Amino acid sequence: MKIMDLFTLNQEFRKFEILCGKAGMKNEIKNIMTVEVADAFRWLQAGDFVITKGYFSKKANASFSSFVEMLIEKRAAGLGIKLGMFIKELSPEIIALANENQFPILSVPISIKHSAIVSSVLHMLSSKKQYGQYILNIFQNDLNQLTKSAYQITDITGLLQVYLGYQVCLFQNKNFNWVVGPESPGAEAMKSWTEGNGDSILSDGTQQFISEGRRFSVFRVNSAAETIAFLAVGSGDRDLTSVDMQLVRKTLPIICVYLLSGIRSPSFKGGSVGDLYERAMFEKDELDLQQLMLDAERMHIDYNASRYVWIAEFPHPGRQERENFVELADVALNPSKRDSYCGANAGNLVFASLIEPRPDWSAFLRNAIGKLSEEIKKRYPSIPIYFGVSASCLDFGDLRAGYQNAEFSLKLGKQRHPGDSVYFYESFILQNLLDEMWDNPILKRIYSNIADRLRQCDSQKNTEFLKTLTEMANCGFNIKNAAGNMYLHRNTISQRMEKIVSMLGLNLNDDESRLAVQISVRLMEENPH
Repeated sequence: MKIMDLFTLNQEFRKFEILCGKAGMKNEIKNIMTVEVADAFRWLQAGDFVITKGYFSKKANASFSSFVEMLIEKRAAGLGIKLGMFIKELSPEIIALANENQFPILSVPISIKHSAIVSSVLHMLSSKKQYGQYILNIFQNDLNQLTKSAYQITDITGLLQVYLGYQVCLFQNKNFNWVVGPESPGAEAMKSWTEGNGDSILSDGTQQFISEGRRFSVFRVNSAAETIAFLAVGSGDRDLTSVDMQLVRKTLPIICVYLLSGIRSPSFKGGSVGDLYERAMFEKDELDLQQLMLDAERMHIDYNASRYVWIAEFPHPGRQERENFVELADVALNPSKRDSYCGANAGNLVFASLIEPRPDWSAFLRNAIGKLSEEIKKRYPSIPIYFGVSASCLDFGDLRAGYQNAEFSLKLGKQRHPGDSVYFYESFILQNLLDEMWDNPILKRIYSNIADRLRQCDSQKNTEFLKTLTEMANCGFNIKNAAGNMYLHRNTISQRMEKIVSMLGLNLNDDESRLAVQISVRLMEENPH
């Protein structure tokens, strides 16, 4: 499997973008791993494709640059990074480094879970035969989803082109006018050959030929009565595989129906601004981002503006209570009257609003929602009300992830901190990372090296090393605070920590070692036994 094959795994993977190192797109992937601790390089092997959010480098971009250098040195196949959370953009130095070493770095949408990427890649690596059937199944699913909504002929041929990895052209039979193409001299060669040899195409509707050292395949698009068009595929220096041929044949009937029914173009789904927000946040099916962008433009909504989503768990509000709540929220947050949303989903009130450009936005939002929470408590002291707030949504298409993040922070916040009432996703990012990477072998190794060893020592020697290290991690490694919480003298904590550090071989002055400890503590909280 090559890096370039990632784009054909499923519809979600076509959202990947090549940031740099394009010359290495044919690098062979032998394994895949997720990395959120820079120490993980110890387990890297040549040919590994690495997925990360860059959590370990949030304090220093230079650290991420060193990480990329290490991946290149280890001869990793490539890197997929979720930009926007911890790494906002790649530095010019990293881009130059990747290009020079033909090391591909791909942008991975934040909404795609690590586990979805890993399972898809491992599925392909495990069995070529199984993978072929897997590709056919997901292609059929993508094709079905495409034909359920308004689409253009270029959507169909574009889908096929992504899965094949080769140029796809379409031209009519009678006059050989282009329907899709031309995009290159190769397309003209395919058309020219078909004009002269169309009658000789095999009875099964397929013919492969070579022109100027390049291989081409031409397929008849047949209706019940006649051939109405030809589909041409330029396959470079090899013949199409059996899976490629099946992909084309699944597409031909759809193209035929399209051409017989006349040209269609994306339609305006209509509805209100609220309908558009609800489609972006709550629609269960795959989002049609092109349609969403088109509708936003027609409603004069800024698709590329940043927004946030927040959920209020307000048990059974009456109509007047809800109106009062919305009025208070409007005063506190002052969202744009035009481009904002207030509605309900799953029994909760849901709000989405623009983030106005201001350097202290995060602090402003925390302060505003905190004041709103206090005001609501005064008005309705007997009703428990909780808030879950997303991180910044980078554009309108990111609102679904924003809603899910707000929902996640609300649910986890109530479990972990029931005495609070406002929960920000930024406070639970590490927990979200752990949820995505729960089965990652590197995390398990970190957990085993720290938590399991201390638990075993406590059991054998009747010590409290694990409890002490946990308290230190929760106190930001402040000995004075940890000693106060455990009702012990700070010298006692200090002596215990010296033994723990010696036993585990850690340097707690190092950010990465502290992160490893914090990860182990979080895993232990989820799995105390």
